[in-house]
Amino acid sequence: MVEIGTREYTSEEFEQRKRMMACLGQVSLFKDTDITDKEDIIDVLQTKQFPKGQIIFNPGDNPDGVYLIESGEVVVELEQDGNFKELSRLKENDYFGEMSILSNRPRVGRVTVTSEPNANFFFLPEYDFEKFLATNLNVFREVVKVMTSRLAETSRLMPFQPH
Repeated sequence: MVEIGTREYTSEEFEQRKRMMACLGQVSLFKDTDITDKEDIIDVLQTKQFPKGQIIFNPGDNPDGVYLIESGEVVVELEQDGNFKELSRLKENDYFGEMSILSNRPRVGRVTVTSEPNANFFFLPEYDFEKFLATNLNVFREVVKVMTSRLAETSRLMPFQPH
């Protein structure tokens, strides 16, 4: 057992928390948050692993949380005229899934694992993400900055076409 403050962890739990802390220290969304906030986030993070080719979510899926990429790569695609078009590739220390949470709308893109043999993620559930944003103005600003950039890139790659 490893004791930190008033908490005790198995060596496996301790190693996982170290990995989570390292990831949070690199992900732009959380890298400037203080250690106490990072510890609070780690308390609610979940680990997920998906194999190459696995679709993590599709257009129309309801938002469930934010994915932090610990290792591996995904492709983000948008549907246009019945075909999917690559919007971006995200890799270690990137994140995705925040836009549909903040817009309170279903997912608009498809995210698929492209790395062999799999990709590893830390998953922050929607409720915990929103709670954290409500109390951390710097993180909220970072989300707005990234969302604005992603929306601009989407508009550039897929200009509006009235029907």
